[in-house]
Amino acid sequence: MRRSPFLVFVSFLLVFVAGCGNSAVHITDSDQEADSVPTVSIRANSEIFQDEPSLFEEADLIVVAETRTRFEDREHVLNYTERDEARSDLPPALSGFCTKTPITLRKILKQPTADTIREQEELEILEPAALIKQEQGIQKVTMENYREIEPGSKYILYLKANTNGDYAVINMNNGKFDLENDSAQTKRLEENEEEQEIHERLKQSAKQRFAEEIADLNI
Repeated sequence: MRRSPFLVFVSFLLVFVAGCGNSAVHITDSDQEADSVPTVSIRANSEIFQDEPSLFEEADLIVVAETRTRFEDREHVLNYTERDEARSDLPPALSGFCTKTPITLRKILKQPTADTIREQEELEILEPAALIKQEQGIQKVTMENYREIEPGSKYILYLKANTNGDYAVINMNNGKFDLENDSAQTKRLEENEEEQEIHERLKQSAKQRFAEEIADLNI
């Protein structure tokens, strides 16, 4: 595994460890759709797994799931640092963010023995991306060029619970694999050929591991 560089002004891991909170943003129908807004990608201080066995071991919960909710219709949660009294003229700095995404569980591939989650139930997970409303319009922020799960596709999701018991996608784009789109989807997720190859290799390894479990999903 490798470690990504850390960008000081956003400590995204704190959000996933402590839970997503404190300022929720709701995007209305009159706002821009997510695909049309400017996007800022921030580097993360997180473990990056490049082989599926390590990813499997790290995940607490692995599922095949889908969402019916558009990204802009989800709850976008932003954390800000406390305002410095000596510099009260400056806006508070963004310290973390995530989106709460409702998913429907089609297959449970791995779960903690004490967990009572069942197939066909709904579950809310955390994704490392969010929309921010600003005076000049809406902006999208993501970690490591993360691309949110989209309605209309089933995904294998590798999830880990934080200290609040909320499940979050791990390994950025390489912790979720679209089962209904081919390598063209991979090119949208990653900027360079090396990252595309890693994503595709992990996806094929995940499909091989769970081939029997997903065979009856008609994908």
